Amino acid sequence: MQDYDYLVKMFNSTDDKGAGHDFDLQHQPGSQDYKAVLKAFVQHELKKEIRSFITVSHSVNPRTMLVTTTDGTAIEVRMQKLNNLDHIWRVTGSNWMTPTGYASADERYRMLQIEEAPVQVREWATQWMASSDWEKHYLLLGEKTYVLIKTSESNTDSVELQDLGFWAGELSVSFQTFDYSKTADPSLISDYLLLEVDYAAEHGVSFRESYSYRE
Repeated sequence: MQDYDYLVKMFNSTDDKGAGHDFDLQHQPGSQDYKAVLKAFVQHELKKEIRSFITVSHSVNPRTMLVTTTDGTAIEVRMQKLNNLDHIWRVTGSNWMTPTGYASADERYRMLQIEEAPVQVREWATQWMASSDWEKHYLLLGEKTYVLIKTSESNTDSVELQDLGFWAGELSVSFQTFDYSKTADPSLISDYLLLEVDYAAEHGVSFRESYSYRE
């Protein structure tokens, strides 16, 4: 997977700040969920499909997202929550680039919903989802490795993927954690990550919390 820090530096160093937008879902379902608005923007406005995304700003409103797509494009998306318009999210700007070698590395994993996973993986993940604590686990299944990171029982904890690293049969997973205890906004919450990785991590998986945000 491409180094997100490198991409952030590339976007910050360019004088081209991309295009301004005024995209939202108005009052349709998902309009108050930044993830749904982000997905709709990339699909309908940019005609691309999201592979992964992370928050790269220090603030959550306004919020800057770094998106990677299935065709190898990196997109910086700027968003704002409009509290005076029923708390809907709006895309206010974007910029994009296609780093060399991005797509081939990024295609090694997929983010899954638990219900999309194979039966054995679904059963494995479900048992950990019942825990009240933060959990970080992996399952080696054939030539694939499944990775699960889940938040605590608090409904204000959230988690996002930062990066994956591959080396000599080992897999390293960097992730970001968020605590929205003051906002208490369910549209900000991602309570688990389930990854299907096309790599047999025979020597194990290491987890690293690379960024933590607390309100």
